[in-house]
Parts: sequence; structure tokens; C-alpha cells
Amino acid sequence: MFIRSNLESLLNVNLTAISFQGRVENIFGWGANRNWHTMYTWFANDVSFYFVPVIIFIIGFLFIKTYKDSLIKNNVFACILLTLLVMQILFIYSNNKVFALPSTCISFFVSLFLWIITRRYKLK
Repeated sequence: MFIRSNLESLLNVNLTAISFQGRVENIFGWGANRNWHTMYTWFANDVSFYFVPVIIFIIGFLFIKTYKDSLIKNNVFACILLTLLVMQILFIYSNNKVFALPSTCISFFVSLFLWIITRRYKLK
């Protein structure tokens, strides 16, 4: 939602109307930005429903890798990323909790970048 709303303002285009949430609002009256939609539909807006299992696999893969790094290597960025992934997994059925707000979206990508750097260069 955070990225989509920024793209809408930059490109001056209504992306909500062509999203799955917008279609559900037009057909059933279920508010696109007012009511919760499952995270699967948020990802399907970007990659289609065929590739949603790939996104879920990537989230699970990141979860187990950060879980191991936080326990075994005491990597602080793995701990930060792990908490965001736990929140994402807990809210998977209801909404896209991590990528909906600027604070968690930016935190996710910054900590992902720093975690990858610390893994690659063996920094602590």
C-alpha cells in the first residue's frame, strides 16, 4: 500500500482501481483501503496468483535463514529482520502488515540489505 500510493502520486494514475482490492470494492462493496484484504491478494497485484507461492517460499526461506543467524551467529540485523518476518507471517491471512506502512517497509529493506552485507563479509 505504501509503495502503491507513492507510485500513484508520482505517475498520477489510479492503481487501486485496477488492483484486486479495487475490483472487490467495485463488485462487492468491500472497501479497498478501509477493510483488510489477505496478503495473498496484495502480492497477486504485483506478480499474479501463479507466483504468490514463490513469494511465500521466499518469505519462509528468509525466515529460517534469519532465525538461524540470530541464534547461531548473533547477527543483530537478522534479529531485526526476523521480528519483521514474524509479524508478516502472523498477519499473512489478514493483510500485508510489513509493506503497508513506510516505517516497516523501509525497515525491512534496510535490515535485509544490512543482513546480506553482514552475511557476505562475515561482519558482526
